[in-house]
Amino acid sequence: EPVKELWTSDVIKKPEYLLNPLLYKNLPTIVFGEKAVCKSTLSLMIYAILILPLTNNKLHLKPADRSIKTLYLDWEVEPDIAQYNMKRLQLGMDLPDFPLYYRKCRQPLADDIEQIQGRISDIKAECLIVDSLAPATGGDLKSPETALRFTNALRSLNCSALVIGQTSKDKQMQD
Repeated sequence: EPVKELWTSDVIKKPEYLLNPLLYKNLPTIVFGEKAVCKSTLSLMIYAILILPLTNNKLHLKPADRSIKTLYLDWEVEPDIAQYNMKRLQLGMDLPDFPLYYRKCRQPLADDIEQIQGRISDIKAECLIVDSLAPATGGDLKSPETALRFTNALRSLNCSALVIGQTSKDKQMQD
């Protein structure tokens, strides 16, 4: 890439969000949390907000003014559990019917990139939800090679992404 000279005095275009202030268009967002704090449930709620779009939501997130097709890539649970959990959210929030574009994943994102790109293309997804970071990377999260491989694969998909990660259980990290 060539060097670009960017001036603060230029007219600057505001960044576009798919979900303000959480998801920038075509950029990843990683959310970390402890085990069992409902990160997957939160990601399903965000999915519903994006696809409907649900402007009057209890999270006070501002979705785009149109439906954002989102692909849920899941390394955690089986499809029937994801569907059950989404149905519970739909009923509890009194939402209309909507599809859950879901794909069970078993290998690291970088190793499955062509298949995932095909699914993105099939449904014309603009956003991905990656649940969960550690199995999606397929390696040691502290390794620069693992992080770069995952990040480069994710970037190659040209989508916004919400990536769910669990905080480290390393004692040194907790102190």
